[in-house]
Amino acid sequence: MYRLTLIFLSVFFVSSCATKNVSKDFSLSPQTDKGLVVGSITYSGSYSGYSVTYHQAPNGISGRFQSGQTNVIVPYFPAGEFEAMGIKGNLIAAELPAGDYEINSWNVGSGAAAVRPTLPFSIKFHVTPGKAVYVGNFHFTQLSSMGLTITGAKVDYRDMRTRDIEVLSSNYPSLSTVPIESSIDAGKEVAELGGKYHTTITITVPVGH
Repeated sequence: MYRLTLIFLSVFFVSSCATKNVSKDFSLSPQTDKGLVVGSITYSGSYSGYSVTYHQAPNGISGRFQSGQTNVIVPYFPAGEFEAMGIKGNLIAAELPAGDYEINSWNVGSGAAAVRPTLPFSIKFHVTPGKAVYVGNFHFTQLSSMGLTITGAKVDYRDMRTRDIEVLSSNYPSLSTVPIESSIDAGKEVAELGGKYHTTITITVPVGH
């Protein structure tokens, strides 16, 4: 079931940062207590902030992997690593502390609108020190909009390991020979991850100090 919620708030602007990808010359070290998470977020639709949320079990760090931005002031849409293939989106190539993790939500941030799933889901993966793990592809499809604001979307979760590792090798030459384990079964596809969508539109009213 699709749902729409309107929220009126008087608040200051608050933002949070997505987990950044590693530098182009990054290399894994067996001496580190961190590992590399590899995957991709791609989309069919307008430029917005497409993300998936992760947390470390049981009570560790939380964050999100993201492609694009929620609020675009200047109409500049940077090219992603899949542009040569005619695909919109970005690689996930992020370093995280070793441990067990779970991806349990997704979000499309589009101006005042936030589109989220209606059903719980769990995608688990393990980060090993000095090693890389592939977590899959999250493909967002825009289903509805109001002007440039996305008000509806779905997410399909897929094993796109061959494609994503090829793009990783092209963009991160130092990682081209690194063995990469996979947390997703070969050929796996999950349609409408998290079920239908729920959209919240928040109208904010700035207040003084």
